[in-house]
Amino acid sequence: MAAIADIVIADGEATPVNHTFKPIYVRNEDGAQVAFYRESMTGVPVDAQPTLKLTQKKLPKGGVYRLSARVEVPVMESVSGQNSAGYTAAPKVAYTVTAEAVIYSPERSTAQQRKNDRALLWNLLANSACISLLDDVISPT
Repeated sequence: MAAIADIVIADGEATPVNHTFKPIYVRNEDGAQVAFYRESMTGVPVDAQPTLKLTQKKLPKGGVYRLSARVEVPVMESVSGQNSAGYTAAPKVAYTVTAEAVIYSPERSTAQQRKNDRALLWNLLANSACISLLDDVISPT
């Protein structure tokens, strides 16, 4: 079996930047196979580093697999200086932006059917009309 490899993903900035997620572990969690990755960023606390979690679990009824990919990007608070005693608080995570894609795949499905379903979802999320709709829902003008 091949060793688990890094995953490189480009972000959505005007000039995309590649982010390298390094494998932390692959293990069984409550009957699900889970691969957990973290972007190792120098000078950033572990709790504030973006993570990627890939999960595969067979659901108890119907022979259906639940496959998910989840990305979490913590956003740090901005430290605004020190108090009168000269103390500056340590930065901490203000909130986390999370995105998740889930695919339900019957065990009777073929590899081509799963590939087509994944491609439809991928292309939907990349479609400009869908992107505009999601952005408007999240940040109405």
